[in-house]
Amino acid sequence: MPMRLNNLAISFRSRFQHTGDLSDILTATLTSQKSATTLGTPSVRLKAAQMWTELPMITDNSQCLTAFGTAINLISEIVGMDSTIEQCQTYLMEISSLTTSAASAAFTFGDVQKALEWLEQGRCLVWTQLNQLRTPLDHLRTHDQHLAQRFSDISRALDASGSSPGSKALHVDATLLEKISLQDEARLQIKLSREWSQLLDEIRRIPEFRNFLRPPLASTS
Repeated sequence: MPMRLNNLAISFRSRFQHTGDLSDILTATLTSQKSATTLGTPSVRLKAAQMWTELPMITDNSQCLTAFGTAINLISEIVGMDSTIEQCQTYLMEISSLTTSAASAAFTFGDVQKALEWLEQGRCLVWTQLNQLRTPLDHLRTHDQHLAQRFSDISRALDASGSSPGSKALHVDATLLEKISLQDEARLQIKLSREWSQLLDEIRRIPEFRNFLRPPLASTS
């Protein structure tokens, strides 16, 4: 669902660029917001959140910080999904402009503390791991190896499900078997998304891990 909503948002944005109709850009904004906040693959939701951070600037600036906050939280979740330090660094290099744009928006709206937190988010995700040579899951494994392995397995399965060939749009002349296969994959992804979200909540209920995969706060940085 996040992927299809994101594709729909892109279509409305493209139509706005041709027609100039503000109703199209408003629909694109609402659809990208829904894509970013719907259960599903975090990497797909991040793409939607990134577009959401751009669209409100045209119609409604009050959404801007909410959109950036969603994107920043998704970065933390993706980087913490059992990625190696090298993978985290490569990924963050590609999206480094997001945290600086978020901080700039926060400064514009007078929220200096939020700007600081977001700048720290961009800086610390990689460097903290380089200093400690430990990922968030490494710390969790020390506390509860079984819980960490469950989270790792579900994260990998969810990511694979979201990037599988079947997650692409079907052709108009798709066979019945192809449609059934797509439905099965959709059900699996919904199941994995719910399990991932529930497990993340379970981990965060542990006092030591209440900020697991969350951006660092200015007060604790």
